Amino acid sequence: MITEQQIDNIISSLERKDTGEILRQECFNKFGPYFDYAKNDSEILFDEELDYMFSMLCLIILSAFDKVEALDLDHIQELEEKNWETLYTHKSIKSTFDVYFEGYEEEDLLAYVEDALVFDKESEEEMEFLTNVGTEVIMVKAKSLIDYSIELSNVKLEK
Repeated sequence: MITEQQIDNIISSLERKDTGEILRQECFNKFGPYFDYAKNDSEILFDEELDYMFSMLCLIILSAFDKVEALDLDHIQELEEKNWETLYTHKSIKSTFDVYFEGYEEEDLLAYVEDALVFDKESEEEMEFLTNVGTEVIMVKAKSLIDYSIELSNVKLEK
């Protein structure tokens, strides 16, 4: 299980001048096919939203799961379809997150995603570049990537 402290450590490493750029480049090199897939699949996002999604997906989620070596894009797409269905069924970001949290193995990482996408009135101005559609796309992609990483970690533990 990824802890809040581990997430904070990743964020701190990424913010440091001596390690941040190296970590970003390593992640983009290692998971380039995923980012190509995500970019092509997210044509409706504005550039700022796309950058925000990549920062969250690569630099936090993928960095947290250091055992992820390769990505099965077809399987991630299947997970995305399930997460989209949940969103369409519950119709709001907040109620969808409530469902996502029920019995979830990576609660701290999912909480990080929720905090990155759901804002109070004070923070809303700072994040005004995020559209409702952009928030939904980023939420589903992030949740699906965490789901995939959990599955992959569990398979490796069984071996």
